[in-house]
Amino acid sequence: MTQHIQAHEPANVQRAQWAKAALAVFIADTFAGDHPDTMDSADLADAIADLICDLLHFAHYHPRMDAEAIHARALRHFQEEVNADVPGKRDLLDALEGLVLSLTPRKIASVLNAAGYSTDIWQAAHRRAQTLLNQFRR
Repeated sequence: MTQHIQAHEPANVQRAQWAKAALAVFIADTFAGDHPDTMDSADLADAIADLICDLLHFAHYHPRMDAEAIHARALRHFQEEVNADVPGKRDLLDALEGLVLSLTPRKIASVLNAAGYSTDIWQAAHRRAQTLLNQFRR
């Protein structure tokens, strides 16, 4: 197995540019000479999915390759690289998740009641915090 080693990992913007160049060649051959910059988002999404699918077909027909394992590995790499875009994101997410999960309605209800607030405020805030956490994870 050949290892690709670089002193500095490329930025995800660079990775996206490489993918766009490959996609442009694929689209020129399969989408009537169109280009990623001129396609509407639905057609572009179809082209991206088609290219990924065709790459998996290539892996499927290549001896000694497991297309599903390659697909799973690619998704893991993508998630790791996106998460690496924000320094400390993993630690922050873990801390936020721990905080949100530790703030149970029973714990906070006594604080809110003592301060004269309704527990409805806590429930709404807890739902909003969970929603924000989920959005940040994407």
